[in-house]
Formats: sequence, C-alpha cells, structure tokens
Amino acid sequence: MIHDLEKVSVPAWYELSVKDEKTLLISIHVMAMDYMKKVITPDIPIVKGFTDSLSRCGFCVSLILPGIEKPWGFGEILVPCKSEDCEWVNFECLVPILKGSGGYTNALALRSTLSLLFRVLRLFQGDTGSKKPQFMVVNKMSVE
Repeated sequence: MIHDLEKVSVPAWYELSVKDEKTLLISIHVMAMDYMKKVITPDIPIVKGFTDSLSRCGFCVSLILPGIEKPWGFGEILVPCKSEDCEWVNFECLVPILKGSGGYTNALALRSTLSLLFRVLRLFQGDTGSKKPQFMVVNKMSVE
C-alpha cells in the first residue's frame, strides 16, 4: 500500500500512548491483531532469536502467543484491558523500574516483546478504514 503522504491519511492500525507514569497503553486494530496472530509463531526466526538471546542471559522465558483474552509476549508482558471501541484491542504494558538487579528479566522480556510487536505491525498492509490517521515516521526519503 503506497500513499501520497500529502493527500491521503493512512488509516491507523495501532496506537501507542502513556496511561500513567508506569504503564504504556497499546491499542491495536482487530485487523492488525488478526494479522499478528497468523504471523507470530514460535518457529519464525525473530522469535527464535529473542528466545535464544533471553536464554543466553539466563532467563527461561518463552513466547506466549498473541491473543485478545490473555496476557502475551515473552512472559505476560502485554495484558488485555477494556476497550471502548470494538474495532480496537487494548493492552497495558508495565514499564519496569530498574533498581539494582530486580526487574532486569522483565526489562529484557519487555524489550523483546515490544520489538517483536512493532516489527510485525510494521509489516501490516491492510486498510483498517479507521478515521484516525496512522502517525508515521519516515526513515528515508528521496526526491527525484
């Protein structure tokens, strides 16, 4: 899906916001969530890479596959919460406060989970029809 950024608002498929000083709120359109449930499996290379990386650090954390009814991620990182709109699924994500060595496992699991989440969401190409535009970061732009 290619859009002329000056003329078209790309319909949103996810939104990242801050709920409070310790919690991120991630809203994902149901179409993007369905896509993630198909794509994220235990045997894809990125999941194997994160699992190996976590185990090398001494953490025995495996991937809990994405769903809307239960927490998921590398551990129970993304916790479902109430959504006002049935076309969107909300997840809360507690941000660990690192003091000493406590919370280090959670920080690595959080980093791995969010990295997986946003790498897969970046690949989604469906048109959600959302009235909200997707905020986009342009990494590289060329003019001819």
